[in-house]
Amino acid sequence: MLAAVLLGVAEMEQETRRERQRAGIDAARERGVYTGRKPGSTRARPKRAAELRAKGLTVDEVALAMNVSGRTVRRYLATGSCALRTS
Repeated sequence: MLAAVLLGVAEMEQETRRERQRAGIDAARERGVYTGRKPGSTRARPKRAAELRAKGLTVDEVALAMNVSGRTVRRYLATGSCALRTS
């Protein structure tokens, strides 16, 4: 029963926190200060990932060569014309 009460209080606090955050963002937008989250940048070129993969490098090797994560390489390859092999 105590856990249920504590969970209820935590949920109310989280809801209050979200309301305060939304109010703060709205106020900042009115002042012209808040522009939102900036879109992510492409640290490396997706075509380069496809070129390295076509040369026979694994996803992990391509990621290391381009200084990006393996997930980023997989995303680049999924949007390109290069076939994706995960090993």
